Amino acid sequence: QGYYNTDTSKSDLSKQQIQKKAKNKVKKAKILSVVSDYDDGVTEYKVRLSKGTKEYKLVYDAKSGKLIEYEWKIPKKSAKASKYIGVKKAKSIALKKAPNATVIKCEFDNDDGLAAYEIEMREGMYEYDVKLNAKTGAVLEFEKDIDD
Repeated sequence: QGYYNTDTSKSDLSKQQIQKKAKNKVKKAKILSVVSDYDDGVTEYKVRLSKGTKEYKLVYDAKSGKLIEYEWKIPKKSAKASKYIGVKKAKSIALKKAPNATVIKCEFDNDDGLAAYEIEMREGMYEYDVKLNAKTGAVLEFEKDIDD
């Protein structure tokens, strides 16, 4: 026979009640999971949510509904970022346009609603500016100037 929590004076809140609390705390977030856990003698609900590029973890006391823990992070490889080719691939595409150049700067830019990588390279007295579509890798602009 196991041991049971004999404190039945107040029953645990339901997952639906906890989800509502979490959605009120992080407006317009999408609930990823709600897990009931028993930690240090307390039954808790761990709620994971996402909104934009952030992922949230909220921990509630299952009896009182009190928020015990609140944290958020931006995952290194967020779903949004993975739809782009990435800096490494952008550099290699740019270097195909000027194979002996050195990449000086590579920046991600969302210019006029178009996600792009802007790469600056140098080779001897020449300076190159390459703009790539961040999703497809297509070359949008290519400039070669004499660096003065």
